Amino acid sequence: MSSNRSATGVVEDIRDRIAKGKDVYVEHREIDEELDFTALTPAYTVSPGSKRVKIEGSITFYKCQFKGKITGYRTNSTLTENTAVSFAKNITFIECTFEEEVNLRACTVIDLACFSNCFFLKKANFEECDFRGHAVFAKNQFKEVARFQNVYFGNKADFFRSEFFERFNFQGAVFMLDAQFSSLKSYKSADFATVQFNGHAFFNYSEWQGQAGFEDAWFKGRCEFLSAKFEKAAFKNSRFFSAPRFDQAVVASTLDLTGARFMEREPQLTGVDISKVLR
Repeated sequence: MSSNRSATGVVEDIRDRIAKGKDVYVEHREIDEELDFTALTPAYTVSPGSKRVKIEGSITFYKCQFKGKITGYRTNSTLTENTAVSFAKNITFIECTFEEEVNLRACTVIDLACFSNCFFLKKANFEECDFRGHAVFAKNQFKEVARFQNVYFGNKADFFRSEFFERFNFQGAVFMLDAQFSSLKSYKSADFATVQFNGHAFFNYSEWQGQAGFEDAWFKGRCEFLSAKFEKAAFKNSRFFSAPRFDQAVVASTLDLTGARFMEREPQLTGVDISKVLR
């Protein structure tokens, strides 16, 4: 879109193109108003109390600054009805800054879902999303709470080098293919309880301050925490279908493997202080 358009004009263009099912590509813009995807096309009922809005076009933003909310999920005033969004193509934000809340809860994305090199200054909610294509959340900074509970990742998921400054939650999420979390930094608590990793799970060189909880998780492929740094980590009652690798991991408090089941071989713990490993 033209760089000489006013901020209001850009928002109007975005809304108009989405309403008409056209592709949207915006770069190097400051967007002052809320971008509410639930209000841009007519909603249809999918079940009692649940509606959907379908966005037909490709959505791409590059090096943009959003001063208003990004909304893809809304409930009515009596909390009896919710509206979520289905994106028929991609939704892409590269090197963008979000100054207000991003709420894309329960959204479906058929193609690429890309949030890379972005700054989330307020809460980020992707709970219950259905990502059918590649999901890229690499090199992001989440300054407030991030919610990824019960997300379905149907393709590869990439959180490489992302930083979480407050607590974040993946409880109940399902990863069908590889999950890349290497070099992740967690500065508060992290919850991966009951997560299903059906592909390989890579957490190499990740750093965890506070509790890192992987209780009752399933690791069906390779599971690697090589050279990870833990304050306190729990893998209670988790299942590992191949031998997990914790080689050269640094544990400040405890690495709790109580009740964990190793279907193939025992965990590899070369270089780990065994006195801090609970079995």
